[in-house]
Amino acid sequence: MRLTAQYRADVCDFLRMDAPANIFLLSLLEHAQRSKPHSLMADGELFAFPSAKHIEGVVYVSRHGLMVPYSLNLEQAFGMGDFFRDRIAPRMVVGPRDICDAFWKGLKMRQPARIERSHQLYTLQANQLSPTDDSDVQMATLSDLERCCAVAAEMQLEELGVDPMVVDPDRFRNRIGALIENQTIYFLEHGCQVGFQASADSRCLEGVQIQGVITPKGLRGRGLASRGLAGMCRIIFVSYPLITLHVNEDNLGA
Repeated sequence: MRLTAQYRADVCDFLRMDAPANIFLLSLLEHAQRSKPHSLMADGELFAFPSAKHIEGVVYVSRHGLMVPYSLNLEQAFGMGDFFRDRIAPRMVVGPRDICDAFWKGLKMRQPARIERSHQLYTLQANQLSPTDDSDVQMATLSDLERCCAVAAEMQLEELGVDPMVVDPDRFRNRIGALIENQTIYFLEHGCQVGFQASADSRCLEGVQIQGVITPKGLRGRGLASRGLAGMCRIIFVSYPLITLHVNEDNLGA
């Protein structure tokens, strides 16, 4: 069933059973509570299965085809996918690997996934952050929009095989501009170039999920990402207790 704002507390309690895995969904719920208090989600919809009285699984469906399932068991995840079979053509399915695999099987897509990634979930608390010289990490401003767009586009092209500056440059610029205005993009300069960039747009009471991490290809292997992430995390820990990061398991350097 499609959930409404009256189920916000129940959904939050369910997702907090594994908060590190659900920072993204919890952040969407918190954002909607601030910006659209009468809606459960500000952009997209959230479904619960089998009923809202005893939530065993949820699926977030965005307006742009992103689907994020979370379930306590794989049978339930398969059932959620089967519910959406022939009802929606997902652009991307993201979440814990075993849950996504079961959900995808339930969808019974006629074509295989264009890209399949395994990600390792890393978590960090303030007392685990090592001392580093990272005071030069900056928060991006709108004057940095074009170079932030260029670096973010490079990351998406490398990870997803799609260049957003070719597909829909205006929408992509608006997205990066919104991240900058929300003070969620951090970067580290190396000479006249951006040596590291990442965003922290998924924020909630439980913590922050870092996304869009990249060091441009020509600058890798110099410790810029390590220094940049450390400085970024140090700033975030002033306000939040936990930081999470999903890393492509095939990217050993990352």
